[in-house]
Amino acid sequence: MRDFLRYAATVILALVPTLALAQVNATVMNDDGPFAEGVLSGYIVQHQGRVICENPVAWGKYIACSGKASKRVWVDTNGTLGAYVVVDKSGKELCTNPSVSIQFRGPKSYIICD
Repeated sequence: MRDFLRYAATVILALVPTLALAQVNATVMNDDGPFAEGVLSGYIVQHQGRVICENPVAWGKYIACSGKASKRVWVDTNGTLGAYVVVDKSGKELCTNPSVSIQFRGPKSYIICD
């Protein structure tokens, strides 16, 4: 039993740094499920610390600062929007795989491009 406990403790200590570095892959969703398309109402897009736009639109793999949508969508958790591309109002790519902070400062949520 003692050997098993030592082995388990060694495995746990080896995995802790790996788990701390793991990123959560977040998705855009609505009531119908993940990978939904629509307006991210209440979200702010930031690039290098500057606000680029508010209430962006999610279309396919893009988070766009221009466009219109009638459906409201949201991001399911804090983490990384893996494989998503953020574009500004002119269509210029700002980043890929942005991070998301849901209601980080009050009621607003942030999509962050570094």
